[in-house]
Amino acid sequence: MRKVPFFKKYHIKTMISFFMKFKKYYFVSLFLTLISSIILYLAPLINILIFDKGLKNKDLKVLFFSVMLLLAANALTEIFNIMQMRFDMFLNYKMSKGLKTKILDYCIDNSFFADKSGEYVSLLERDASSYISLAYKESINFVRNIISAVSSMIIVIKLQPDLALVSVILQSMLIIVRLKTQGIEELKGKESRNSYIALHSAINEIVLNMKKISLLGAGSFAKKRYEKALDNEYKVTKSQTMFSSMIQSFISLTMNVVGGIILLWGGYKVILGTLTVGALISFNQYASSLSSPIIGLISIPSNFASKYDTINKISTILERKDTDPKINIDSISEIKVSKLSFSYDTEMIFHDAKAKFKKGHIYYICGQSGVGKSTLLQLISGQLRNYKGTIKYNDSNLQEIGTKNISDLVSVVMQESVLFNDTILNNIVLDQEIDLERIKYLCRICNILDDIEELPDKFDTIVSEKGDSFSGGQKSRLCLVRALYKNLPVLIIDEITAGLDGITERNIRENLSEVVSDKIVIIVTHSSNFIIDKSIIYNINDHKIKQGEPRCLK
Repeated sequence: MRKVPFFKKYHIKTMISFFMKFKKYYFVSLFLTLISSIILYLAPLINILIFDKGLKNKDLKVLFFSVMLLLAANALTEIFNIMQMRFDMFLNYKMSKGLKTKILDYCIDNSFFADKSGEYVSLLERDASSYISLAYKESINFVRNIISAVSSMIIVIKLQPDLALVSVILQSMLIIVRLKTQGIEELKGKESRNSYIALHSAINEIVLNMKKISLLGAGSFAKKRYEKALDNEYKVTKSQTMFSSMIQSFISLTMNVVGGIILLWGGYKVILGTLTVGALISFNQYASSLSSPIIGLISIPSNFASKYDTINKISTILERKDTDPKINIDSISEIKVSKLSFSYDTEMIFHDAKAKFKKGHIYYICGQSGVGKSTLLQLISGQLRNYKGTIKYNDSNLQEIGTKNISDLVSVVMQESVLFNDTILNNIVLDQEIDLERIKYLCRICNILDDIEELPDKFDTIVSEKGDSFSGGQKSRLCLVRALYKNLPVLIIDEITAGLDGITERNIRENLSEVVSDKIVIIVTHSSNFIIDKSIIYNINDHKIKQGEPRCLK
């Protein structure tokens, strides 16, 4: 099997393209790195002045000057290190924000097609941080280590060629070991990521369904699932950590052997008088400085291998082209469904079905539970796209219209209310401009204005996470207000009457028609109280969509 080149396997081109978007910050960081490296590598040379000029010749002036120079060099190094640390934090924030925004766009775009909360948590938290560390820190460290290794090599060869040769030969062993363990680290990195995803999937499963788990009496079962995922993550993390520790221990031992040989050989040369004490100390410092960048350089393949799965996932997102097709439409006057066939695995929902929805009309979708009412709404709103047949907005095929364009045309009120841990006002307007008079008008139509006005903080009342401080009916009505406030050409309502009493249903029904007269309105309902007179009824039966009298209504 042909080996994939390193640059292609780890999407290095994509990585470079990503951090070059922050190049003005990157080059400042690189400049600070160069300055601190230069100062750091000048410091050991000062030891020659201290030992061979100051102490050996008993020259107090040279000794004092050399010590002051060494202190100044160390102080400057620390100052530049602090400057770089602060700048790195800022750059890391900028890169993290840019990458996580890109990942969030991806998660939102793909939430229609899969429910992978653990995967999304991993992408936004662990994977994003790991990728930035590789894209930025490894690139900076690569430059720093190259400069350090070359500088140290030149200096140690110039000081003592024979000692330099011994040091290089022994350290070459480290390169071989690192390259040999690359495949194992890649496998362990993949296992670690999968265990992290499994753990957070279990956590999200419990957190998002806490009340339901309690009502079902499934607390013990949920806890066992969590403990199993936690145990597995511990085992995988332990295995990965122990393996890395063994490699690091081997490297440290090898470096100690190198240092010991240098001291023995160098000390022997000092005894013979062919090497000064100052030169030996300086050589030893540069040899140690040579070890660190070499270890850093040979660790790069292993660092990439351990994050192979992460790099692949993030690169897929960064390399993703703008998937929104070229067709963009500004308004919709008709939605036409033709020869529609759709299945969930082997369960057929629609076969050769057809329907038509026109502007200025209200349509009701009726039928028994499980026949595909909600599925039809998901198909019409572009949430499901793996169907056969055609769905057209005006004369444009839905498959050729982008997700973003659809969200600018279609407003959806789902069965399960989606509310944020924010004020009532912000939950209604989202990121639109605030028109309080219109908001109150829509709240009155949806029969919730009185409920809001009775609250101490009115529209500034905080809606708790998932809206648990409100009843099911109140949450449904708030979501309906939000959908109406968006004022889009198409309004889709998926069974919001479950938590409403008969009077509230009739009030909303009587008021709704006056604000949707210029829209295509499609409503799934089981309640006869919610059907507006002279509206069009579609029944779903035998995998078909047929116009007629409403069926299966309470």
